[in-house]
Amino acid sequence: MRVSSRYLLVFVAGLLIGGVSAGMFVASNWKRHFRDSYLMGVAGQAYAAGEIYAGRSKQLADRIRGNLPGYVHALEDHFPGGQGRNGTYWMVSDVYKLSETEVPTDLKPILASLPPRGSCPKPATRLNVDGAP
Repeated sequence: MRVSSRYLLVFVAGLLIGGVSAGMFVASNWKRHFRDSYLMGVAGQAYAAGEIYAGRSKQLADRIRGNLPGYVHALEDHFPGGQGRNGTYWMVSDVYKLSETEVPTDLKPILASLPPRGSCPKPATRLNVDGAP
C-alpha cells in the first residue's frame, strides 16, 4: 500500500471516529436535558397538587397567572412558532377571562394576533393509557 493511500485511510477513519464520537456526545447531552426538563415538569405538577390539597388553590392560580406573561415572552423570544403555539395562547387568554382580570398590556398584541379559536389545535392536556397524546 502506498503512503498516500495510508494517509487517506487514516484520515477517513479519523473522520468516522470523530463523527461517531460527536454524535454520541450530542445524544447524551440531549437525553440529559430532556430528563432534567421532564423532572422539572413532574416536580411542578407535584407542587401544584400539594398546593391544591393544602387548600391554597386560589393563591396557586394567582401565582401561575402572574407568571404567564414571562412564559409567553420566553416562548416568543426563544421558541417562536411551534405547532401548539396558538392553542396554548388561547389557553392563556382563557385564564385571564376565567379569573376576570385584565390581560397585561404587553400580552394584548400577542393574544390579539391569534387566528380564530376553531382553527387552532389544542395542545395535549392529558395522555391516553398507552401514553399517546
